[in-house]
Amino acid sequence: MKVFVILSGIVALAAASKPDYYVTGNDHLDVDNVMHNRQTMIGYLNCFIDIGPCDQLAQSYKMFITFSALVAFVAAAHPNYFVTGNDHLDVDQIMGEPNIMTGYLNCFLDEGPCDALAQSYKKNLPDAFRSACSRCSDDQKHLVYRFLDDLPKDYPAQYIKFLKKYDPQKKYIDALRKAVWNH
Repeated sequence: MKVFVILSGIVALAAASKPDYYVTGNDHLDVDNVMHNRQTMIGYLNCFIDIGPCDQLAQSYKMFITFSALVAFVAAAHPNYFVTGNDHLDVDQIMGEPNIMTGYLNCFLDEGPCDALAQSYKKNLPDAFRSACSRCSDDQKHLVYRFLDDLPKDYPAQYIKFLKKYDPQKKYIDALRKAVWNH
């Protein structure tokens, strides 16, 4: 009971606390006025690119802009990769085991059940085809490369079905193969 009361108190304090906002010193800056006042605008720009003095307000905006640009850069630099059950799958083992490979193919072709791992790949296949694997990590590209390289040789009938299902007009396969080549 004590733990419940303590946790309830912590939750209540957290909910009652005021949110922290970034304070610039003048959150009601008239941007239109600054943009139309050439001297003020040049002063801010010179401050931002470190070729002129910065007053306190300009310095706070400079820090905010720098921080925002850094956050945007980090967000853009971290691609939104597909989520799968295992990106380090042993492709050689799967390709060497006809029962396992047939299970994956049946799942991908809607001809059999999918285990959780096969389903995690299957859900990404349409987007991987359309986007030429743009959201694939290097490990995922390796899996796709090996799959597309070995499938026509070892399972030609299933390969034809696979292409008919995921790329019936053959609009995407060449770009996909190029994107995953030698991974």
